[in-house]
Amino acid sequence: MKGQFFVVATVIIIITLMSLVRYFYSFSDINLSKIKELSELEYIPYIKQTINDTVFSFNGDCDKLREDLNYTKNFLEGEMIKRGMLLNINYVFNCPPTPTTFTFTIKTSEIYTETTFTTP
Repeated sequence: MKGQFFVVATVIIIITLMSLVRYFYSFSDINLSKIKELSELEYIPYIKQTINDTVFSFNGDCDKLREDLNYTKNFLEGEMIKRGMLLNINYVFNCPPTPTTFTFTIKTSEIYTETTFTTP
């Protein structure tokens, strides 16, 4: 009878310890979606800087600036598609470039961001 008690107690202790290990082991899991989300958000300053550089390159030729903005828009949207992100840039063209408001969105299966900024 004493032998059976020790066998049953040992099995119960082992099951309890295994359950505790599984419970605490889940705390060490890394949430990779947050890391991916942060890497997607790193594109926002790059997009803003590229658009600002395009506007700052204005030399008085409104047609050239319109072409440059369209090229920049198409280039950035194409590059983001290659990375699996949908980028949509919207703006109203002003010439000469008075403060222009740009709005762009980045959309993936995990996040959706909208950024609005004005160029000087």
